[in-house]
Amino acid sequence: MSLINKMLQDLDARGGAGDDALRQQQLHGVGGQPRDRRPLAIGGALVLTAVGATASLV
Repeated sequence: MSLINKMLQDLDARGGAGDDALRQQQLHGVGGQPRDRRPLAIGGALVLTAVGATASLV
């Protein structure tokens, strides 16, 4: 028997999600901060430059 199955059976034997368990309605997403896209743009420019330089050598 796999470890995961054994753990699931142990959880079922203990009663699974009892009254003290966190309910699905209590869960909510966390607002994310807007990401700075400059590193992505700089990295893309570097990749394009490298590809262009390599292509010009061939």
